[in-house]
Amino acid sequence: MGWMSELCKTYDNNLDKVCVTDDDGKMPLLPLSHSVQRAHIEITISENGDFIGADFINAEEAETIIPVTEDSASRSSGIAPHMLHDKLIYVAGDCCSYIKEEKLRKKAKECFECYIEQLKEWCESDSCVKDVEIIYEYLQKRKVISDLVDANVIFLDENNRLSDEWEGDKKNKPLDIVSTFVRFVVKYRGCPPINVNENLALFKAFNEYYIGKKTDRKECYITGKVMPITLKHQAKLRGGGDGAKLISSNDKQNFTYRGRFDKAEDCLSISYEASQKAHNALRWLIDKYGWRNADQVIVAWGVDNGKYPQIKCDTYDLFGIKAESLDRSNIDLEYSEQLKKALNGYKHENIDKEDYVVMVLESATPGRLSLTYYSEMKGSDFLKRIEEWHSHCCWIHEYRFEKNDGNVKIIPFIGAPSPSDIVFAAYGDKADEKLRKKTVSRILSCILNGRGSVLPRDIAISAFRRAIKHGGISDWEIKKTTSIACALIKYYRYISKKEEWSMGLDKECRDRSYMFGRALAYADEIERFAQYVSGGERRTTNARKLSDRFVTHPGRTMMNLKAKLEPYIDKLYANGNKLFEEMNVEVISKISVEDFSSKEPLNELFLLGYACQLAEFRKRKKENADKTITED
Repeated sequence: MGWMSELCKTYDNNLDKVCVTDDDGKMPLLPLSHSVQRAHIEITISENGDFIGADFINAEEAETIIPVTEDSASRSSGIAPHMLHDKLIYVAGDCCSYIKEEKLRKKAKECFECYIEQLKEWCESDSCVKDVEIIYEYLQKRKVISDLVDANVIFLDENNRLSDEWEGDKKNKPLDIVSTFVRFVVKYRGCPPINVNENLALFKAFNEYYIGKKTDRKECYITGKVMPITLKHQAKLRGGGDGAKLISSNDKQNFTYRGRFDKAEDCLSISYEASQKAHNALRWLIDKYGWRNADQVIVAWGVDNGKYPQIKCDTYDLFGIKAESLDRSNIDLEYSEQLKKALNGYKHENIDKEDYVVMVLESATPGRLSLTYYSEMKGSDFLKRIEEWHSHCCWIHEYRFEKNDGNVKIIPFIGAPSPSDIVFAAYGDKADEKLRKKTVSRILSCILNGRGSVLPRDIAISAFRRAIKHGGISDWEIKKTTSIACALIKYYRYISKKEEWSMGLDKECRDRSYMFGRALAYADEIERFAQYVSGGERRTTNARKLSDRFVTHPGRTMMNLKAKLEPYIDKLYANGNKLFEEMNVEVISKISVEDFSSKEPLNELFLLGYACQLAEFRKRKKENADKTITED
């Protein structure tokens, strides 16, 4: 149960953040014995327990922290009232006088009696606070519905009965007596109204009261102490409508236990306090740091509140290393130094003692949540693995852009792509949901395990195949897929074969696949340049069209491509441009006859040679343009 222990530690390390809402509007860390609910109506009560007014709540302010019991926190269809704020059918003692159906009237009566009796017990205890006593005094009058009608919040039909649904403030969906949630505000004379759902003293008082009622005490597997235990654990971890639980023992038909245990607590004994801390901390972390991929949620954090790079981000999001800021002639060394400087900002005195945790959660069924991946390591180890990933799974990318005054500007950056972008490059944006989730988990394992886990070759090869098959995808997607595939290939060769490949052009490399990649880049550039010189229509080059076939049969396809390039070479010769063709011949001449005639297909290094050579062309164009501007 390491994950629960780490979540409990996280909760204890963040007690100062309980009920504190950040500027980002995320749900705060909840106090123990409390949950969160979206409220629809707010009722204001005077210090004498009299009704002052009521109104609908804006959607932005609807999230409400409420005291809950074990039963009410996990209720579905039975009667299990919350302790203070609740639905109209629970808090309104006069519901029966306004409901049409006999069956619903009976349920409303039972709900209110159960609710008011539970609230009375709290009011009579030593752990009650003044606000709760005032609300109890008002609710005893059984006037909630009539007061809401007088305040024009809800309306009656011609028979003096509640209609099945009413519109409310027209911004919400139609409401009814069963689904409408009510929260309370207390107004003291000469003071502004007090939101009861923000009263820290009330939260603490209820937790003391509720835990004090528990008598079933056993040894807790999480803390090792004898404490009140619980068999009912929280849901709503990924949001208000999430009914899936991580821990559940409500199967009474021997399916869960398979005859191995007599009772659920014989299998696992978790204290109520540990369960509350762990689940509240996890809900808070998911809301604050969680990364969602369909029903999959990935959350990563420093247990001791240390600041760490998020594994869901690419290098630009984390460190903002732009390609323009680095010297292209020595790009690998420049990038490595920039990355080290950025990571040094995360290092601190206690990093070797702090824990860093990564959890991946998925829904096995609508009611069950599975922990499909868990990793726990020291903060210093995590930074080393992040550095290794961003140092070696890197390339020059040009798929990010920003909009400014209607203009779109491309932001070239250097580094590792994000896991979600890797999935896009390998399988496209229409990949199967299960495949996406499985691939993300495999990539996370690769990042966090470092050299102990080689990047799965099928992911790199899938991105490689999509990069060379240009049919049906846009130029922007081709460019994105190509640079990400190059980063994956570079990392795979480093981990599996201990090879170091540069992001810059290696003119001394004689690898067959790399050289053929350079040759195809020349063919591509010759045709592009000829189109530009002649002022004709810009269209997909023959080199791009034949790239897939080129990888399979490089020698034969090179001859076909050479024939297709003749008209373009003639155009360039006519304009006195012989440089590209001469350089192309120089590259091809370095490929041996044996390699040229070989029937073996090219490997993934072909894409590195192709991409590096194209990048070299762009670099020369920029240098020539800068030189022209300087001379002018």
